[in-house]
Amino acid sequence: FSRRLIRARGQAIAEEFRGKGINVFLGPAMDVMRSPKAGRGWESFGPDPWLNGEAAYETITAVQSVGVQAVAKHFLANIQEHYRYTYSTSLDDRTIHEIYLWPFLRSIEANVSSVMCAYNQFNGTYSCGNQNLLNLLKNNGFQGYVLSDWGATHPTTSQYANAGLDMEYVLAFSRRM
Repeated sequence: FSRRLIRARGQAIAEEFRGKGINVFLGPAMDVMRSPKAGRGWESFGPDPWLNGEAAYETITAVQSVGVQAVAKHFLANIQEHYRYTYSTSLDDRTIHEIYLWPFLRSIEANVSSVMCAYNQFNGTYSCGNQNLLNLLKNNGFQGYVLSDWGATHPTTSQYANAGLDMEYVLAFSRRM
């Protein structure tokens, strides 16, 4: 792969966003696509955690050099489209650290502005309200803000704030609006 091309792509995205008055790029997606059936695979950099991390680093650095915030997504292990709003990804600590967390650690090293938590549950608790999961960011030096995917929070909003969610994206048809 070419770091130069990945940076050029990130810069082109950011310049287009900036030219349209958009200050936040909801990307890059760093979903480690271990299954070809994953519906959002086109957004990711593929099944290799190392490649995802390196491509994310280059993209974030380029996007933010133009003055547009990058949002690393989807934290964590958002690996299937079927039942994506309700399924639970169950992973052991080794798999988390060796496969799924690596791209986000590289994003933190790139000083990413924000991380978007995912729709799925993670080890039985929705990602955006999972304090153990969101603490992985803070414990690894993340200084930005955590925002939910659109509509990825549920009625117990205080649980989400206490878990580490900073900003909620709500859908137009949300009852809480």
